[in-house]
Amino acid sequence: MKIAGTAILLAGTLAATLPILPASAEPWVPPGKRLEFTITRDGDEIGRQVLTFAREGGRLVVDTRVEIKVKKFFVTVHRFERSARSVWQDGLIQSYAATTDNNGEKSRLSVTARADGLAIAGTAGSRMVDRKLKISEFWNVDVLAEKSVINTVTGAVDAIAVSPPEKTALELGGRTIPALRYRVTGKAMRDFWYDEQGGLLQISRKARDGSTILTRRR
Repeated sequence: MKIAGTAILLAGTLAATLPILPASAEPWVPPGKRLEFTITRDGDEIGRQVLTFAREGGRLVVDTRVEIKVKKFFVTVHRFERSARSVWQDGLIQSYAATTDNNGEKSRLSVTARADGLAIAGTAGSRMVDRKLKISEFWNVDVLAEKSVINTVTGAVDAIAVSPPEKTALELGGRTIPALRYRVTGKAMRDFWYDEQGGLLQISRKARDGSTILTRRR
């Protein structure tokens, strides 16, 4: 059974007018330069995801840590851990390095910008791809404008399709937050909710066993 982080909780339609989020020259950065998400499986907490953002000269550095433990009768039956660092400049990926431990199955991925494109080395093999291709880090709302993305675990190039946004709202921290909901189909079949500034609020997906995996902003 393979589990990956994501989310689902939909409040009613909101009267506030929300724009369709445009692609920008730089990825969105949270005001506190930190995002924390709780990951649940059918309502039970199984892990968390933390992202930290930092400026280094003209570059944006994003560190991601995901930790998931699924237990049954107090015994851990599945463990997923991923650490990643991405470096961005002018809206383009400069480098990406990730290590993943999926229930003992370990893998590494590296993406490096070169003059003739992006050099990828991962479990899907080594290859060169278009310089402007983005990695599937959906905290960056600009990824939704793409038709294909680099898989953050294997390094494969996955085709995606994104539905038009749906105006809605989420209840987070006792507040009703206007949101845009997008449905992504293809290799990564998930629903995403973003706030008016393009900040990721929530992700939802179905696991292979039919359970709902929800990654929800704290």
